[in-house]
Amino acid sequence: MTSRLRNTLLLAVLALGLVALGVVVKGRGGAGSRGDTAAPPADLAAALGSFYMPGEFEPQEFLLVGGGTLAAEAPDVLRELVRLAAPEVRLLILASDAADRAPIEAMLTGPDLPADRCGFLPAQAKGLWLRDFGPLTVSDAAGRRSMVDFVATAPGVDRSDDGLPALVAESLGLAVLGNRARLAGGDLLNNGRGLGLLSARVLERNAAEPGFA
Repeated sequence: MTSRLRNTLLLAVLALGLVALGVVVKGRGGAGSRGDTAAPPADLAAALGSFYMPGEFEPQEFLLVGGGTLAAEAPDVLRELVRLAAPEVRLLILASDAADRAPIEAMLTGPDLPADRCGFLPAQAKGLWLRDFGPLTVSDAAGRRSMVDFVATAPGVDRSDDGLPALVAESLGLAVLGNRARLAGGDLLNNGRGLGLLSARVLERNAAEPGFA
């Protein structure tokens, strides 16, 4: 396998993985409003009544990308990810401040890199795999969207990254629903029609939490 082909396959897998991972604002309309997170509910149904969680492969509105991490560790991957994804979906790139954002903007120049399809959020992820610590979105019966903030427990997740869902939600004007469940994003898959799949380790990590035992 040539180096070029290997790199192309890697980029394709990365792009498809990020799109499928659901670390984006997606699903049915309604902008939602900011919510009170002082008393995080353990049960989403108790907070929202009936709710809808978008399926893994439904159309995306935004693709959330950890810009600073990719720019520092794999700039060519970031450029290629933008080139491949921008025609299909808008990208929201995490950049903590102007100093963090400037080199990313400089990197994303050229006729094949549509800058108008990229926006920035004032946040920074230390980890590359955003799905390990969220965020996931849900909609209530009226179509108002909220962002669910689970307790991130995936190995290697930086504790500062566990607060990223709340920061992203605030930037987008969405309510935040805290949840005491310990959940790495890859442990939950759903089809958008009421079927959710959990791995056995979710039960193991939440054995002491009421409602899981």
